Amino acid sequence: MTLLTKIIESGKTLLPSKIRRRISQSFKEPVINKLFWLLGIFLFTIFIILFIENYFDQNYTLRYQHTIRNQEQKQKLDFILKEQLMNIQLAFKTYPSINHPQQLANNHDIIKEKISQCIDILRILDQGGQYSYRNTVNLASSEEIIEIITYEKDQYTGTINEVRQLYPAINDLQSLSSRIVATLKTPVDNEVTDLASVDESVAFYLKQADSIFTRIFEIERKISYDIQKNVVSVNNTSINVLNRYNRLKYINLMLFSLFAGTITYLVIIQISKIIIVRKKAEQNSKKLLMAVEQSPVAS
Repeated sequence: MTLLTKIIESGKTLLPSKIRRRISQSFKEPVINKLFWLLGIFLFTIFIILFIENYFDQNYTLRYQHTIRNQEQKQKLDFILKEQLMNIQLAFKTYPSINHPQQLANNHDIIKEKISQCIDILRILDQGGQYSYRNTVNLASSEEIIEIITYEKDQYTGTINEVRQLYPAINDLQSLSSRIVATLKTPVDNEVTDLASVDESVAFYLKQADSIFTRIFEIERKISYDIQKNVVSVNNTSINVLNRYNRLKYINLMLFSLFAGTITYLVIIQISKIIIVRKKAEQNSKKLLMAVEQSPVAS
């Protein structure tokens, strides 16, 4: 015995026999039968409208919204990358004015940390991933805002080749910072500030660093341009596609509404015909009853 059969049998046992007979007679009634047809068309129309809306939202609207948001996350990462590179450049310019061993060590550690963050950002831009951006509220306090930036590798816009070109250039900065620290370490430890050869060496390394920074910022500007171009392209494409598919969606809704309206009209005509036939039958019955009552046989 199937589950449906069990449900029907249990329904029969729960409902009294009189109610079951009335329900069965109601379904056999032509007008009520047609009304149930109208109810079914109404519910089916609502289901189709919701299905069409959900289909277009899932396949077009939400997909393009996700792609646009993903590109915006990529823009945020590019902004943070530029910020960290500027911090590294500022730290390099601080080297000539350092005259204390702890300052020298701290500045070198800052450069190492910023370079590590730049490498992480480049890896995420190339392969996708999450980056925790710490934005300090006040330099005098430890309060900070941590923003989780998630970027997924986009199959539509692809990767930016220039991202991988920054790896060796940024690693060169790490090597130059180590050389500057090694050059300054002995004079700073001994508190000797008048060494021409040391100044010349540091100036030479800083000139190399400036050349590397020039190349890095040229590549970074190209990365920023490509990301911005992708954002504009995705936005324009999404607008065109969504406009086109919105028209298609509304056309489908109009066609189905027209179909449902036509079926509803036919059902209403059938109901009206049934009512007219019943009225005529009732009138004929009344006339027949009056004729019988007025006949000599009835008297």
